[in-house]
Amino acid sequence: MKSAPIAVCLAALALSTAPGAARADSRFFLFVTAKAPAQSLVDSALTIAQSAGPPVSPEVSRERMMHAFPQLFGSATGDRSTIEAELSAGTAAHYATNFRQAEIHFARAFELSFSHPELLESSETIIQRLTDGAMLRYANATAASEDVPEAERRLREFARRFPKAEPTRTDHPPEKLALWDRLHGEVLSQTAQLTVTVLPLELERTGTCHLILNGADVATLPMAGPLTVPTGEQMLQVKCGLQRSWMQMVELRREPLVVRVPVRAMMAARAEARSGGVVMTAPDQGDPAALIDAICDVTPFDGAVIVQTASEVVYAGRWEQGAVAPSMDLRGDVDRESIVNVKQYHGGGDGGGRLWTWVVGGVGLAAIAGGVVANVLYVDEVNGDNDDDKVSSLRTASTALYVAGGALLVTSVILFFVEGDDDPSAASLTTGAPGSLMVRF
Repeated sequence: MKSAPIAVCLAALALSTAPGAARADSRFFLFVTAKAPAQSLVDSALTIAQSAGPPVSPEVSRERMMHAFPQLFGSATGDRSTIEAELSAGTAAHYATNFRQAEIHFARAFELSFSHPELLESSETIIQRLTDGAMLRYANATAASEDVPEAERRLREFARRFPKAEPTRTDHPPEKLALWDRLHGEVLSQTAQLTVTVLPLELERTGTCHLILNGADVATLPMAGPLTVPTGEQMLQVKCGLQRSWMQMVELRREPLVVRVPVRAMMAARAEARSGGVVMTAPDQGDPAALIDAICDVTPFDGAVIVQTASEVVYAGRWEQGAVAPSMDLRGDVDRESIVNVKQYHGGGDGGGRLWTWVVGGVGLAAIAGGVVANVLYVDEVNGDNDDDKVSSLRTASTALYVAGGALLVTSVILFFVEGDDDPSAASLTTGAPGSLMVRF
């Protein structure tokens, strides 16, 4: 990236902080480092972001991330055996007419299975036990004269999460089965089309990737076609081979939803609690841009502030969803924890990378054209009436326009090399940190 005049940098800084710039409250921090970022790095990132519009606050960012990607913030406190034990204890307490204690065990079992569906391990056996447990939990609520509408809502929610589930018909009375059939039918009347694509595509083509919804294995990837799924929030998992699965919450409405899952990039991601963002500790495993897009697809974010370290240089760049984040060649001699450059990047440039080159050049050509016209009029006047005052004026105007046009064309040529061929939608902002930094795209 070629250097630009200080005035251009100041103009870029003014544009980035002016009203109408990209929404500052919809970005999250993405740290691309070989290890967990130090506190000083996080503090520097938060400080430098203030100069060009801060991203969303760490508290709000963390809340959004925890909701959409609970796996990033820790594993479940329990396992499949915990769910099975709670279901068994709830069943025993129910038949012993200890309805209050039964509800406590059932609540624990469903809370754990809903918040951490990976514990179900796509097991048809445990999902069947949960289905019968959901029916028994409803019966337990009615027997205890508890809030029956709330109990019905819980049963409907279970049917929404597991639309292919079916209670054991011989274990439940007809009126409870009729209720299940009604609620299940209501759920299936409100569906959407879901398509999931794994990136990179060569990983998906191995046929070892599975799509899991709320703990139930529903499809092998690549998908033969869109999957019909009940509307509302669904916990989506993608597991390829024996590697750890990736989880994210998606919300389905009536319109089709396409979810892109960059598995390798996501497997290299960890939560960064202080900023409420994400750390990508193995950048060679995936593209940060694909990770940003995947996060923005299922959260209110529409971009990220990338903080990347290489050797002893720190680079902070801002990328919006859908932009192509280029690889960074980082060089320079700066303080270890200094962030010395912020690059505002917007996808979909309109070809204005050398704006002033073309503006100045165009004006120069117009001036020369004016000089040509004035010269023609001058010649006509000399060969005609030969008005001395008019001849003098046209000669002066022609000369001035030729000189101005030539000077502007020379300036345009200089600007051609100064402005360079950078992406037209990129503007460089440089802080006053010591040392220098060169970023090449």
